[in-house]
Amino acid sequence: MKSSLLIILISCLPGVINAQIIGFVQDKSTNSPIIGAKIVASDGTKTLTDFEGKFNLNCSKYPVTIIISALQYKNDTLLIQEQKEIIISLSEPEKNLDLVVVSAGRRKQAIEEVPVSMEII
Repeated sequence: MKSSLLIILISCLPGVINAQIIGFVQDKSTNSPIIGAKIVASDGTKTLTDFEGKFNLNCSKYPVTIIISALQYKNDTLLIQEQKEIIISLSEPEKNLDLVVVSAGRRKQAIEEVPVSMEII
């Protein structure tokens, strides 16, 4: 009798036994879901986001640090203190473009090597 009551309690309260983190990963500029983002917790548990950008992570205890990474986005790190639903917005990294010289020559040249006057746009 006691064992069947314990089994019923365990099946009804999964969030009490495991520290469950539910969340959503989205693009910061467009708010569109990021598919396949990797979420890794400090206790070693891992998961990926689904087609809607949602994830479910079962950690062993709180507080837990999670690292969120996705291709073409900056990694993000969060410290989670309690069980809650979170929304994570990832941004794209800034790209510094090098100076490009467009001329009629057939070889690559630096701007200092061009014999004619150049205008920088």
